[in-house]
Amino acid sequence: MYQWIVHQARTDSGKKITRKLVVTLLNEEYNKLADKLAKDTKAKPQEKAALLKSRDMLEGLVGGNFQEFMSLPAYPLICHTPNGAAKL
Repeated sequence: MYQWIVHQARTDSGKKITRKLVVTLLNEEYNKLADKLAKDTKAKPQEKAALLKSRDMLEGLVGGNFQEFMSLPAYPLICHTPNGAAKL
């Protein structure tokens, strides 16, 4: 996404991909997923928190906030154990 923004890529319909467009689409998709989680009686609070954290991480990436390894902030979300610790 960041590369598309920086290099002024366009969609198939010719629309220029901007940070604003990506953040708008990201928020729309986040809201759809958050609505599904809100309706899911089996959803755990940490799932809702992880969804928000992942949205924030993606928004940071399209804004150019990079770490040495971009996957590092995601490890606690995707490699967690029941006690919440990252399992690498």
